[in-house]
Amino acid sequence: MKSINFKKNFKEYVVNGDESKIIRVKLSPDMLDKIDNTLSEIDKIRDEINKDNIARMGRKYGEIINNIFDTDICTHAFDGENPFSVVDGGKLLVEAFFEAFIPILEEDMKSLKLRPEVQKYLEKS
Repeated sequence: MKSINFKKNFKEYVVNGDESKIIRVKLSPDMLDKIDNTLSEIDKIRDEINKDNIARMGRKYGEIINNIFDTDICTHAFDGENPFSVVDGGKLLVEAFFEAFIPILEEDMKSLKLRPEVQKYLEKS
């Protein structure tokens, strides 16, 4: 069988300097749109949180985040903690994570500009 070899656009991010906790994300042109489109679903979960369901909602929230990126980023990002845990400065763990991650992700997304000669593959015939 013949093999097809080409590069894919993966980026790796080390969480809090711990080389054993690497988030590997496949960048796609619609990544930031997927994040924006999911914000209303995320806000809905936050509104439903109470002391009786915080563990379940934390897992549900993690599933949503992992679906955005089509990979498990929560395991390394949150290290088993509930994303709604409070961290230094009174922020939620998930807020602290995204405040650190989104600017780096946005910078890497800028590198996804299509070359003009590739644009023809996206045009409708």
